[in-house]
Amino acid sequence: MRFTNLQQLVKGASSLTDGCARLHALTELERAKWRFWNGYKKKGLIGLVHLRQWAGAQCFEHIPVLTKLTHTLSETIRYLELNADSMRGRTNYRVDYRHIIDWLVRKPGAFASYRYREHLFPSSQFRKAYDLLKGVAPRRCDHRYLEILELAAKEGETRIEDALRLLLQTEAGRHTIVNRESFRAFLDRCEQAPDITDVQIADVSLASFDQLFSQPEALQ
Repeated sequence: MRFTNLQQLVKGASSLTDGCARLHALTELERAKWRFWNGYKKKGLIGLVHLRQWAGAQCFEHIPVLTKLTHTLSETIRYLELNADSMRGRTNYRVDYRHIIDWLVRKPGAFASYRYREHLFPSSQFRKAYDLLKGVAPRRCDHRYLEILELAAKEGETRIEDALRLLLQTEAGRHTIVNRESFRAFLDRCEQAPDITDVQIADVSLASFDQLFSQPEALQ
């Protein structure tokens, strides 16, 4: 509930005309919320502390909503620190996205309001991919992310996670994630690439060594 209140505060801030500032605040709140729901309490708190420092920077003193966000974050951080033990049981609940991905793909609009949506990010790489899509194509980010999650369910989570990790490192790679056909083509190329241990070594003729050592100067 407290995360929801923080997100509503940022989303409803008419004075926060800077879209980049709003997106940054919402992204960091989503990330902190995901960490708490998935058991990374310490990292979640650190993220909220950093966000509070950012919102309280001197350059933002003229923006009242960020001043309010700073105070609300301080209260939230204090509350989470005091109630961390009572929250442990909530992180034991897990949703296996493989069980509901077909339904979500058919009804992508349900993703935004799904109660356990934060459990639909198997790792930080999937979270980063969603944040990328949300920033580049906000209207279709849910649908595109669900396509990626469907690939993870059907072709292997590790395979998709490794592909995302590699592609997120470059601008061209990030464009590949956004485009469905390009991402599919990238996965196909990776599948066709030989395994790192699949090295072809030509047969060596021992006759050449016999000929070499038959020469007197080679024995000196």
